[in-house]
Amino acid sequence: MIILKRLYFRSIFYSYRTYTTTTKTKINTFNIEYDPIKQSIVYPQELILNNKNYPTDSWTNVTEHILLRIGQNLHQQKNHPLYHLTNRLRQYFYQFYDPHKLSPKFSIIDNLSPIVTTEQNFDSICIPIDHVSRTKSMNYYINKNTLLRAHTSAHQVDLIRSGLNAFLCIGDVYRRDSIDPTHYPVFHQCEGVKLFTKEELFIGNKNVIGDKDNLQIFGTNGKKIDFK
Repeated sequence: MIILKRLYFRSIFYSYRTYTTTTKTKINTFNIEYDPIKQSIVYPQELILNNKNYPTDSWTNVTEHILLRIGQNLHQQKNHPLYHLTNRLRQYFYQFYDPHKLSPKFSIIDNLSPIVTTEQNFDSICIPIDHVSRTKSMNYYINKNTLLRAHTSAHQVDLIRSGLNAFLCIGDVYRRDSIDPTHYPVFHQCEGVKLFTKEELFIGNKNVIGDKDNLQIFGTNGKKIDFK
């Protein structure tokens, strides 16, 4: 498998606020409390995001500022700069046409929910259980097993399992970055994935020199997912 990778909340007084945002048919509702004595956010027992209830726990660290960004989908808003950029990508990849299927070779996926499981965000792409990228200091967790995707790579395995072998995955992603001229906790990615067989990469490639039958893409001592 060859993967082409992509192109504060503070208050001085006790507050209790209920937020309800609606995007088309999806509703987000959450009550946020701030305890000035403990200087910490107090979460309700559950958050309603994209019409689904998520229980909170000791891992919950997503803030109201971030939750209000869910569902904005700037890359889908006509005339937004991100819309124009992703549209240029569509036009480029749609020119690769499969005459046998009467459709473009690359599928464009841009409407997947940013709420994913830890299995999707980490395990599915072989990130070790003790890797620093899993920590609360780097991610926005809804609970121990659920978070806002840190990369569009969280959808690779699901899309491949669905039968796709060439696709772009576009969406908003969330990381606990400090805000500066080049960083913001919400940004966008475009993931490009194309699967090749060994024959396509080696045997049928006239630019490969040597024993094409015994060439390998990866070593034999690594971790491998159990399909494709």
